[in-house]
Parts: sequence; C-alpha cells; structure tokens
Amino acid sequence: MESGRQAALLLMHIGAKNDPIVKWDQQQAAIDAAKKINGDKAPIEVVLHEGGHNYPNIAPEKLVAFFKKYKR
Repeated sequence: MESGRQAALLLMHIGAKNDPIVKWDQQQAAIDAAKKINGDKAPIEVVLHEGGHNYPNIAPEKLVAFFKKYKR
C-alpha cells in the first residue's frame, strides 16, 4: 500500500436518523468518507433503526448475517 493511502475495509454502520448524540449528518459524513476510501474494493452496508443512540435488537442478527456473507 502506498504511503498515506488507507486500506479498504468491510463496514456495517448501524445507526438511527434520530440519534440525539451522533446526528445523522455526522453519521452520513462517516459513511460517505468510508465509501470514498473503499471505492469498489470493499462493501459498505447501512442498517437504520427507529431508536436513538442505542444498540438495537436487530443488531446481532444483522451483524451475524453480514459476517457470514463476507467470511474469508
């Protein structure tokens, strides 16, 4: 990897548009930055839930499916 270049990584973002701590525009900026770094080299999946700044009940199921889908 070239000096100063970041490696593409798998990413699953689990978030909520009504999170009172990490506002949606901040979450979206992080997702967009990861997409820019990854390009087409690694997948990015976004899971939205209706809660706020909490770990939603759907997270374990979504994470397991994500890692099974992209296992090496």
